[in-house]
Amino acid sequence: MDLETAQGVPPTPHLLRAVLRLYAEGAVAGHGFTPRAAVTLPRRDPWSHWPLVQELALGLHGAWLTGIDFCSIEEGHPPRDQRAFFAAVHDFNRRHPERALAILYHVGESFSDKSLESAIRWVQEAAEFGAHRLGHAIALGLDPAHFGAHERAETVAERRDQLRYDLAHAGGLRRHGVAVDLGATHRELDALAALPAEATLTIPYDAARLREVRRRQDYALARVRASGAIVEVCPTSNRRIGGIADPAHHPVQRFLAHDLPFVIGADDPGIFGTGLREEIDWVIGAAGLPPGGLRDTGRARLALSQRNPQRPRAGDVAPLAETKRPHFLTPSHTHLTRGPDRRRFVASNPGAVATRPARRGARVRGGVRRTSPLRRCHARAGRGRPAQS
Repeated sequence: MDLETAQGVPPTPHLLRAVLRLYAEGAVAGHGFTPRAAVTLPRRDPWSHWPLVQELALGLHGAWLTGIDFCSIEEGHPPRDQRAFFAAVHDFNRRHPERALAILYHVGESFSDKSLESAIRWVQEAAEFGAHRLGHAIALGLDPAHFGAHERAETVAERRDQLRYDLAHAGGLRRHGVAVDLGATHRELDALAALPAEATLTIPYDAARLREVRRRQDYALARVRASGAIVEVCPTSNRRIGGIADPAHHPVQRFLAHDLPFVIGADDPGIFGTGLREEIDWVIGAAGLPPGGLRDTGRARLALSQRNPQRPRAGDVAPLAETKRPHFLTPSHTHLTRGPDRRRFVASNPGAVATRPARRGARVRGGVRRTSPLRRCHARAGRGRPAQS
């Protein structure tokens, strides 16, 4: 549910309550799936809508509202801008655990306005500032070799942020093979202090720098994994919006290699002409997984959930056993994770974890009936980017 239309006019509270009531009625009718809703807030000003979101979440049908979504254009909206808002949502969750809201944050999907280093940093910061689910996060796992030698541009303000990040994370970066020259970094910061924040810098990338970017990704992947955040992978959408022609470069390869938890989704099936079954099959084929690889993972997690005394339903904001953070599950996204940390993921509905495609629910966003409970903004998908196979 978008809380701001293309015309900037939010839907009425009465309409939003009616949508949640329809979700509740649909669950009672028993159509084979559990509907859940996420509200989309504008990145430029989520605070003006926060009172209404809390009212909806605590209302009669608030159990069907389980997430807050930030999508649409991410350029110009760094995650740090939402740090205080994320904290407010977490405070709400502590006070109302039965109506906790997951934070779904699209980041690292479109980053033509910044360096590769900054794009990676944005994903890490979104996770560490408190986002529970990261939309796409292409920058986090896309093989830098995909770009080849090239140049990128970013503002002086963004470069300053990156240099401060390097200073703060120098130890961890060094352990992952990224050399941080503290003296040179401080000198560059001093030089940038004399330039306007909006001035643009050109950053060249050669093979050596691209290899270093990959090591930076390794560090950020470890940090995101430690944060407990989940990445949303939509293969067709990622390939078309990110222009990823080679399956070996797709971020899912790195996510698997680093045991980073993620969910598979179809994003906008009607726009991209795909479904959940096709997306799962693509991941299996591209990653070279055995036919039963996903089924084994799903059965293992389901067995663990059946031993958990607090068994959430698909779509619930469920506690993660280790991180105690809410986790957003939807029946149209399948979980895929490998490695020893499967115990952190708790789901009792086979449709949310099995490899067979779960039934997709429908939800209303901005007056348009959509097929994915956690789809990106309607406007976001129609920005005129060429479809690439």
